[in-house]
Amino acid sequence: MNASNGMTVFGGQDVSVLKRLLESRQLMWSSIGAEFAEGMERKDWKALWREIKEFRGSLNWFVGDWVNFGERKWGSKYAMAIEITDWEYQHLRNCSYVCANVHLSSREDKLDWTHHAVVAPLEREEQRKWLKLALEKDWSVSELRIAMRKAQATRKPSSARCLGFVPATWLASGMRWFRSQRVEHWEPNRRAALASQLRPLVELYHRLLPNA
Repeated sequence: MNASNGMTVFGGQDVSVLKRLLESRQLMWSSIGAEFAEGMERKDWKALWREIKEFRGSLNWFVGDWVNFGERKWGSKYAMAIEITDWEYQHLRNCSYVCANVHLSSREDKLDWTHHAVVAPLEREEQRKWLKLALEKDWSVSELRIAMRKAQATRKPSSARCLGFVPATWLASGMRWFRSQRVEHWEPNRRAALASQLRPLVELYHRLLPNA
């Protein structure tokens, strides 16, 4: 999202059709609905959806980054956000997860929010690779998923896959979260609570490698 000549820009496009239609009263929009003038042109009607769609995706980014900032700053992730927004927990959680895992530098403003949600579990370089391909090949979200599944199927099986899941992917996601939280700046009681939750992993490690 950028600013250009005093006009808000979403996804690299000026939000101008909506503004023009509202000012010319071809569109009347309130909190409970919208009315469209019979004289509205088809091209404007179609362009409206593209702009409204941009609003929705940009709002998800804003909300996710907002929730994660609240967590880092005040340690209240969802309870406060739910109280303020009245949004469903699951939607807030999805926004938070994608924003925490897809760094601002990796986000492509010409792709949908859902493209980024699909690559969120991947390492950063993998994310960038698939987002770049989706942009270059103009893939829909479904086409991106299919391409990723095909690439996964052609990879040679690793010893980790014998476990039924890939620990490195799971741990990488967790480490991205830890880095985003800046746990070294947490209050001592919060750090102690997190350490207590992680103790079983340390114990598991020592059971797997008793001489380590």
